Amino acid sequence: MSQVQDSRQHPLRRSDDFTDKGSVPTAKDAWNLAIEIRDRLEKVERRQKEQATAFPINDLNTPDYDGHRKDHVAMREEQKTLTGYKTDITKKILGLVVLALLGLTLSGMLNRLAESFKHL
Repeated sequence: MSQVQDSRQHPLRRSDDFTDKGSVPTAKDAWNLAIEIRDRLEKVERRQKEQATAFPINDLNTPDYDGHRKDHVAMREEQKTLTGYKTDITKKILGLVVLALLGLTLSGMLNRLAESFKHL
């Protein structure tokens, strides 16, 4: 129902508000507009209250918007650190597995070499 206001129109007037397009707004028109504004404001306030529930309450008993943002920054930093640790541990485990496989392979090759020298 919202429309761009024409600069030539009365500030309270929208093209679909009034029954008599040539008249100035009546008290009924102003009342209807006030009711509409009240209803819209109630919706905005309700949405704001719902959104505020997503934030922790600070020591002033109000939503802590900045603290919420700082928590997200801290979580991202923690995630980066955790990812780094996971990468390091994975590299170390893979290194140990490769070292164990090389050790077994070398051990088997030495056993085979020793067996071949026994037959000479």
